[in-house]
Parts: sequence; structure tokens; C-alpha cells
Amino acid sequence: MARLSTSGASVASLYREEGELRCVLSDLRVEHAFDAAALRDLYWRLGAIIGRWMSEQQRLEVSAVGKALLSMAKNLNEVSALLGGAETGIRSDLEIVVASRMVEYLAMDPTVDSRDTARELVSAFQRDARRMAHVSLVARADCLIKPENAGAVCWTGTTISRHSCWTSPTWLALSQP
Repeated sequence: MARLSTSGASVASLYREEGELRCVLSDLRVEHAFDAAALRDLYWRLGAIIGRWMSEQQRLEVSAVGKALLSMAKNLNEVSALLGGAETGIRSDLEIVVASRMVEYLAMDPTVDSRDTARELVSAFQRDARRMAHVSLVARADCLIKPENAGAVCWTGTTISRHSCWTSPTWLALSQP
């Protein structure tokens, strides 16, 4: 199963002391090839190798990340659609009732000035949810296409291309305040 590339760095502190490494090298009959500085360098290089191995073992599978991003996109799209009932235009009864109740109860919050402010907050959250749903799909497509190079590919509609989604009409419409 494909895994995402690692990020960051790991160095493991070896469980054994440096002196024990000298004993192992002696048993291998190569101790004479290492002075104190070379032995210390070898000791820390072994720690770096073990750290890289540990990082490799902890890499996330692409399918799990893709599944989480798709789930998030679906949920955010649903939130965006339901809150869209606060906007003008043709809306379903469910969207209108859900959005109206959100505005009504948000207006009761003492930190919200008025019903108009509550409507603006709901509208802004709806736009942000739609934007985050789109970004979730972009991130999902990116890691599914080329997991070792996640972050370089964008998704717009049905077309996959490098960096085009940030300037596409879809992205620009989603990014407008």
C-alpha cells in the first residue's frame, strides 16, 4: 500500500552506550580502524539511521489520508449547502429552515451584535466551508496521484494539473470574501 512521504527529522538515542559499540567493533575485529572521534561519529550516525527507519515505519497510508479528506469534503459540502439557505435564490425548505434557525440562535449569543451580524457570520462560515471542502478534494487528489510528492498537484473539476487550481474560476469563486 502506498504511503505518504515523511516530513521532519528523527534521531534516535541509542539504547546502548558508546563503550558497548567499541566492544562490538572489537568482536568484529575492526576496532583498530576507529579512533575516539570516529567511534563517536559512527555512534551518532547509527542513531540517525535508526531515526530514519523509525520515521519510515510511521508513515501514513495514502488510502487512510485520502478517505479522511474525502469524508471531510463531503461533510463540509453538506454544511455549506444547508447554510446556503440564508442566501437569496432558490433553496429547499430544509436549507431555509436550518439556516434560519442557525441565524436565530446565533443572534442570541451575547457576543453577536444583531440578527444581521448573525446572518453575516453564517454566510461567511458557509463560504469558508465550501472553500475548505474544495481544498480537501485538492489535497486528496494530490496525495492519491503521487504520494511521494504531495503538495504539488491541484484538482479542479475533473481536470488534474499542477498549480492550476489556485487560479481556476472555481478556486477564485470560492476564495472571494
